[in-house]
Amino acid sequence: MRYILIIALCLITTSAYSLTDSITEELWLRQLADTLQGNITNVDDAVTVTRQYVYDKIKTKQGADPYEKLSVYDRLQSGIGWCNHQAEIFMQLVCYMGISSRLVYLIADDGTSPHTIAEVFDGKKWLIVDVGNNLDLRTNGEMATREDIRKDFSIVTENERVKELGYTKEYLQMYVNDAKLIRLLKGDKWKLGERRRF
Repeated sequence: MRYILIIALCLITTSAYSLTDSITEELWLRQLADTLQGNITNVDDAVTVTRQYVYDKIKTKQGADPYEKLSVYDRLQSGIGWCNHQAEIFMQLVCYMGISSRLVYLIADDGTSPHTIAEVFDGKKWLIVDVGNNLDLRTNGEMATREDIRKDFSIVTENERVKELGYTKEYLQMYVNDAKLIRLLKGDKWKLGERRRF
């Protein structure tokens, strides 16, 4: 009986510790999102600032496990991740800003998925956010959709950052091919531009 009590006490202590860590991590992420948002009151600027932050903070490291399961908080602390991790971190942060987003696997001509992006919903359409390549894809000064790119492939091929990266048109074809939607993260109850209180 004594051993059962000790085991139960250990399980309760471990569970309480995990719960405390989880709450602390969420509050930290909400505070980070609040700091990134600052006085920004539009989706475009919030997305741009957050995309740049995640791109600067998370880098791909040779030999890193692309399937390693880490929380968003732990991934940010490690500073190591792949395009799917960058997109997921971005999504979590903009969610706390009140912006809905979704994770999208781009599909190459051979059926594989060489790259993961996020898309954000601006209230009318889903806009591309390529965190892993830090691409600012625009048409007529506004963030582009995958449909915009299907209509005008030069949005990607003539992008200065894409040219800098040296990607071929064949590789970039994944931006116009059908994609696989993985998950949706609905924006938090707070609206963009409202200051959150914890």
